[in-house]
This record gives sequence, structure tokens and C-alpha cells, in this order.
Amino acid sequence: GEPPSKWDECFEGFVGMYYNLPASHADVEPEDELPGLPMEELDYWTKEYAAFTRFDASIDWGANWWPVDNGLVEDPHYFAARWIGWMRVYNRRDFEFVLSGTQDVWLKIDDEIRVDLRDSEAFESATYSINLTAGIHQIDIRYAHRVGAQNGFRFRVDHEDLVICYPEYQED
Repeated sequence: GEPPSKWDECFEGFVGMYYNLPASHADVEPEDELPGLPMEELDYWTKEYAAFTRFDASIDWGANWWPVDNGLVEDPHYFAARWIGWMRVYNRRDFEFVLSGTQDVWLKIDDEIRVDLRDSEAFESATYSINLTAGIHQIDIRYAHRVGAQNGFRFRVDHEDLVICYPEYQED
């Protein structure tokens, strides 16, 4: 998509796309450690596994978050999510944000992976800092829960110099 043309009319938040991973997926409950494949080579976020899309004003879900249950074997334990939006940065600076998730989390800004968390077994929040120039930046956050019964996800950035939104979102 394109960045918003009118920031004052933009929905603050993300478009969230949710995917249901079958228990038979090769990466679900693997017997051996998974190879460190690049995010782009993983198939978690494909139409084959698509469950639903919605607007998420916040993606600070906390622990015990199970968004997808389509009746597959072992639902709701195995799923993936992707959130996309645009950031408007008013002044160049380092921005701190809180990010945590059990299993695998990637945060991309302008097509560059800035955070890559793999095989996290505990839901423990960490604070990160990223330097951003003033202007418009695309944000893409991906999450995959594919092992274990513990789950949780949190992304939070609170700063008046940064707005995250998704333009022209319409509920189905």
C-alpha cells in the first residue's frame, strides 16, 4: 500500500492479518531445532493459512492471547500474525518501544529487519531503541507461535513525535 495522503484522517493502528497453522506444518512442534531461515522464506503468512484480517488499534495483547481458532487439530495453539502500517516521524530521534512474544518475532522498518527474535520461550518484555529520521516509514511486524502452550505478544511505542496508522482501512 501507499502511505496516507491525509494524516489527520488516518486510522491510528495497524491492519492485522491472522493465519492458522496446522499441527501438521513442518515448523510446528519440530523435533529438531529449526534452521535460521530468513523471514521471507517462511510460509506462515500465505493465503493457504489465512484466517482473517482486521484493524488493530493496538497490538499489546499480553499473555495468554489466542486469536485464531478455526477448529483445526490443536487449535488455537499454532498461528501467525502480521501487522502493517505507516509511521510518521516528526523529529529525528531514537524511539524506544517495548516488544515481546513467545516464539518468533520480526520487526521491519522500510524493508529492513530491525529486530529478529527467535525461539523465545518466555513472555518477557524488552525495550528496544531505533533511530528514525523525520518522515514517513513503513512498519511490518510478524509473529509466529508454533511451539508450546505459553503464548503472548506485546508491541508498544508511546511518543508524541511518532504516529502509526494505516490509511483507507475499511471493515468488511
